[in-house]
Amino acid sequence: MIALAAASGSPAPVSTAAPIGGSIGWIIPVFVILALLKGAEAVLGKDKKRRGGRSRRSTSREGRATGENATRQALERTFEKSPSIPSEDFPYRLDAKSYFFSRAEGAFYPKLVEAATDLELLVFPKVGLCDIFVDKKGVEPGQRLRYAQKHVDYLLVRRRDFMPVAGIELNGPSHQEESQQANDRTKKAVFSAAGLPLLTFYNQPSYSAREIQTRLQDILGPVSP
Repeated sequence: MIALAAASGSPAPVSTAAPIGGSIGWIIPVFVILALLKGAEAVLGKDKKRRGGRSRRSTSREGRATGENATRQALERTFEKSPSIPSEDFPYRLDAKSYFFSRAEGAFYPKLVEAATDLELLVFPKVGLCDIFVDKKGVEPGQRLRYAQKHVDYLLVRRRDFMPVAGIELNGPSHQEESQQANDRTKKAVFSAAGLPLLTFYNQPSYSAREIQTRLQDILGPVSP
């Protein structure tokens, strides 16, 4: 048969049917690739969710940090110290007070000076407590803030070395108010903690230097010159 076909010159028939084994050979790799792609997609999806969660948490933290920074900056602007030199953005707008003493303080001061002079003492009016006292080591940081903005009406110091020996408050009707009484209690506590007496005098029509001196001697005893 083969010889006859070749002799007649007719081409031998060619089969167009592919082998079954060959069909399965290319189908199996396709399924494998699809399975791998699906698995990769699942992994990428989970990774994307994790990144999204981290991103949301990061965004939340950044939002909180931004809010905290804004609050801190607002507080810093609120409590920022005023510039020492006026500028166009911050000019000083103020007037000098027309008085330094109240009428009662002005009447009491010269009599106090007269009484203190015989005791070798000097009198300084309206002295801030932060200029008199200093915190001990180890105290809470906020202690100074409780008294730093307060002052005493008069401070008595020794003439020879300016050592504080006592404070004096001149009280009027306003000291009957609860807020003022609380302020007075703070001052007394501060002086007492430092071992200094705080004397209280009251407003009256006139004052006697001798009576003031007697009161000082009763409290202070003999003051060494």
